[in-house]
Amino acid sequence: MEPLRSHRSRQKAEDDSSHYDEIVVFSKDDDIICADMSSTDTCRTDIENAKAGFFALNLSEQGLAALEDACLNELDAMANLEGIPLYEYTVLVPKNRALSYTYYGTYHGVPFYTSLSIKKEITYEKNDIGTGQKILQWSSAAVNLFMCFAGKEISLPWAVVSSNLPSNFTVRLTDWTDYYANAEAITRSIYAKSGSAYLHVYSREYGNFRPYLVYHTNSMHGDPTATTAYPQQAYPDLDATTSAAALKEAYKQYVNEGFKNITMENSTTFKWQ
Repeated sequence: MEPLRSHRSRQKAEDDSSHYDEIVVFSKDDDIICADMSSTDTCRTDIENAKAGFFALNLSEQGLAALEDACLNELDAMANLEGIPLYEYTVLVPKNRALSYTYYGTYHGVPFYTSLSIKKEITYEKNDIGTGQKILQWSSAAVNLFMCFAGKEISLPWAVVSSNLPSNFTVRLTDWTDYYANAEAITRSIYAKSGSAYLHVYSREYGNFRPYLVYHTNSMHGDPTATTAYPQQAYPDLDATTSAAALKEAYKQYVNEGFKNITMENSTTFKWQ
């Protein structure tokens, strides 16, 4: 039954997105897509379709080779993830080509520039957040589960999860939980300027995501699977504190001729306490 997905929001991207044309290169009309329908092969096919729509834009021929690289690097990174459903992929193309990239900062003499590059709707997941003994401790209030991101810790109390289970439900060592998040993400990309060229070296998502846990029981007992949704969370854009670290990482990637892609998923962790 997962990933659970609500009706899509059509809000405009925040920040300076009014300076961009939003070009949708891939979209699904489904409002809810089930996990057993979202196989790894299906998800990769969707990403390839998004890539085909993207190539049709011919950004490099419009003087936007760095933006093209940023989008392709992200799509390739997504293709390496297993079973991550993509619902919509939008390329943010600068309206004023003379101001395509905004000065971001200089690190060890290398100037860096930034732009928004992508807006997408996607579901991320992390498997086996809690298993066995941890779930037993959770159900007895011996520990609590916290979701950690962007300097925040969100409590995921057992009382909320158990309210979605039958009153006579028995926790077993064979039970486990998975985490999902329906994300409406905007990607900020950073480029190193080398001569007259801009080289994509770093991308980071920000935006809104709606997390939920799916509690699984051993199917041999015939017990239900329970889905617990949590309030929408805001993952912030780079600020004065995080920008310095991003600039340092961008320089590292430039020196090593690589790039780094930071998603809401890979910067979200869980802890028991």
